[in-house]
Amino acid sequence: LKRSHCGCYSCSNCRPRLQRQLLKHIVVLAEEHHLTRHLIITVPGAEFRLRVSPDESFSYASARFNDFRTLYKRKFNRNLQYIALARSQETGYCHYHILVGSFIPKDWLDQTMIALKLGFPFIDYVDVHRIGAYLSKYWYKDHEWYIPKNKRHYSHSAGLNIDKFVSPDPWYYMRFSADSNIYSPHSVDRVAGWIEHLSGYPPPYEYLVSAF
Repeated sequence: LKRSHCGCYSCSNCRPRLQRQLLKHIVVLAEEHHLTRHLIITVPGAEFRLRVSPDESFSYASARFNDFRTLYKRKFNRNLQYIALARSQETGYCHYHILVGSFIPKDWLDQTMIALKLGFPFIDYVDVHRIGAYLSKYWYKDHEWYIPKNKRHYSHSAGLNIDKFVSPDPWYYMRFSADSNIYSPHSVDRVAGWIEHLSGYPPPYEYLVSAF
């Protein structure tokens, strides 16, 4: 058995399906929790980029965003409710698209970005009923999805749950010749029965060993 999809956002075959599913979940959560402010934060400019590589900028931006959430809680005495999407600029450097549920004064936001040594921020109000259309302006730019390996494409505050999409048919058979002493119709029938029983999921490894 072999996966027919790698399930990576950087894969041109898998990305469109994953993009649609993720956007669907985000729109539902944003409407449910009234995440109606769109905040964009970036890493600093030319001097920073001479010292820090594009891949390293993702770790830097993630750490500064965590600091931002701490400062927000100190200032407003509540946790920031958010969905944050780590994205790549055309140059490969990190920026964040963040949906937040609270009003953030622009003066305080500008001062905080300076204190955190981040780039100039942008924040805008989004009609709760048009979040999907609004995000679509940014959503399908391919270069934004090529972020460093092992970095998450999205994060969110406690209480929000973005379900991961699982393809209904992520496996296909690798058939061996009969004289290899590995393949037999009976073995494949057994495994096929298990996959049907588990709604598309592969059987446990121990079961595969017993079947083959």
